[in-house]
Amino acid sequence: MHRNNTIIQGKTRRRRLILPGVAVLVIFATAAAAGCGSSSDAQSGQNATSPALNVESRPSAGVVEAIDGMGDTVDPNGNPVSAPREVDITDASVSKDGQNLKFTMEVSGRLPNTRPADTGAAEWGFLLDTNGDGKPDWGVYAELPPGQNGWSYGLYNQSTKARQADKQFPGSFSRDGSTLTLTINQSAFGSPANFKWTAYSDDIAATAVARQAQQGGDHVPNDAWPLGKHWLDYP
Repeated sequence: MHRNNTIIQGKTRRRRLILPGVAVLVIFATAAAAGCGSSSDAQSGQNATSPALNVESRPSAGVVEAIDGMGDTVDPNGNPVSAPREVDITDASVSKDGQNLKFTMEVSGRLPNTRPADTGAAEWGFLLDTNGDGKPDWGVYAELPPGQNGWSYGLYNQSTKARQADKQFPGSFSRDGSTLTLTINQSAFGSPANFKWTAYSDDIAATAVARQAQQGGDHVPNDAWPLGKHWLDYP
């Protein structure tokens, strides 16, 4: 989940819905997410210099979707940066299947299964505000630790700082090309009748110097919490 300097603390690192109907909101916004990469790498990275398109919709009952423009990664201060394509989110959705909630994210590049040992970790996830105070109460996340083959994933409780990761995760995780999916029973976070959510990615630089200069990722919607305090509603 999103590790923010002041909000969610992960293992050893810092930071980081929709009503039935046919309502569609189109928002033109400049980049407002978080990302890391080399601006000279035209194949693995992209420079966020143009406005991005956000489309929030409820395509069917129980489904909330936000389509995000490409090339809108930013640093923690909201400044556009180049980033690897796998942290550039293009679509995020929350849907219900019985008592389970499915969190799905698509990115603009294929998701790898390994990360070099000399880099920082990368993370993709969803934050949930279940009590309406404008702050995250829960997070579901998938993480690619450096120097490790395979993914870690889990549920995070902001109030208690308790973490249920990997085999303790009360749900399932899958990765297919450029899409990742986390499915979890809604009882795991108190079965709220409704909640607010945002999606994020986070590419963490390995060193303090690089972290200051390049750390970043993506947010959906672009003006999502914490940069713009924007949450989506579910259902």
